[in-house]
Amino acid sequence: MRDHLKPTLTKAGFGDLRIMIWDHNKERVYDRARDTLRMPGVADCVWGIAFHWYSGDHFSALAMAHEAFPDKPLILTEYCLGMSRGESAPGPHSSWDGVEIHTKELVGDFNNFMAAAVDWNMIVDDKGGPYHNRAAGTKARIVVDPEHDTVTLEPLYYAQAHFSRFIERGAVRIGSSSFSDEVEVTAFQNPDGRIVAVVLNCAERDIPVGLRLGGDIANVVLPQRSLATFVLSGINS
Repeated sequence: MRDHLKPTLTKAGFGDLRIMIWDHNKERVYDRARDTLRMPGVADCVWGIAFHWYSGDHFSALAMAHEAFPDKPLILTEYCLGMSRGESAPGPHSSWDGVEIHTKELVGDFNNFMAAAVDWNMIVDDKGGPYHNRAAGTKARIVVDPEHDTVTLEPLYYAQAHFSRFIERGAVRIGSSSFSDEVEVTAFQNPDGRIVAVVLNCAERDIPVGLRLGGDIANVVLPQRSLATFVLSGINS
């Protein structure tokens, strides 16, 4: 990279391209970043660290990579529901199980310093293609059935919106905590000062929670196995 890739890109007029390393599963993201970026001159050629989700949570690996290299953004460059992190049901259509798997991933990653995520795929046909044409199919946000000329917005489509619709470009993740491992939360402050909290209830029962921001508390009930987003006015602290 230092001796060949970066000089070649620069010579060809692409010196401003941002190079990310690893681009594979999380369990070795810290090891690869450590071994690569400690080589003399390499850190100056690398913009960020890319990772996938297929080998499990490994959220602490992201935290370690961030602590060691805080100037290198962590980007989830590929996560596809339907492979090793899939639902039990075959085919491209998703269910609440998929929503829960998807949301736990994003919450855990964001809470461990992930800067952005790239989903794969947005649209597939009713066989799980065009990219993944496997017997089990690949889940997607939108499923197109050419034979019946229909387009279905899947549960994953609405799950993604809890993040992409309310968390704005330039938002900063802020600290958050939960009283139970059945309730997962991640929170951000948008550029306009508003606070966005995405909250997942994994339990098979309704759970009353107190959503606290500074000295203010809002008492709400999270329906069983539900996903909710709260948008709050910011505070100056």
